[in-house]
Amino acid sequence: MPVLSCFYLVTRANIGNIDTMKDTKLETKIGYLKLLPSRIHLLCSMLEAYEGLCSVTTIDPGKGLVQLKFAAGCEGDVLAILSAEHELLGIREIKIRSLREENERKKSTPSFG
Repeated sequence: MPVLSCFYLVTRANIGNIDTMKDTKLETKIGYLKLLPSRIHLLCSMLEAYEGLCSVTTIDPGKGLVQLKFAAGCEGDVLAILSAEHELLGIREIKIRSLREENERKKSTPSFG
């Protein structure tokens, strides 16, 4: 049941009082994973089995680089799944930022072309 905690919080706020949504400090988090390229499909299947938990985007299939997007309230659930399955998936690195931090980083990086 802990995986549904993020969904429950948002739904409860919608039912109770729409103004409470403004008080919740949920923001989108972005996670980057490096894992065994042959296990990307398994990661997608695992995380997408929990509907609405996060979205998975493959950035570089050859290097096993994957991007996850999820609400900050779901971070604990996503990390619990990843830590439980890290050996099976061959996870080598995890970096997590907020969407705001990611956008600020992109603005400060000079673009070429």
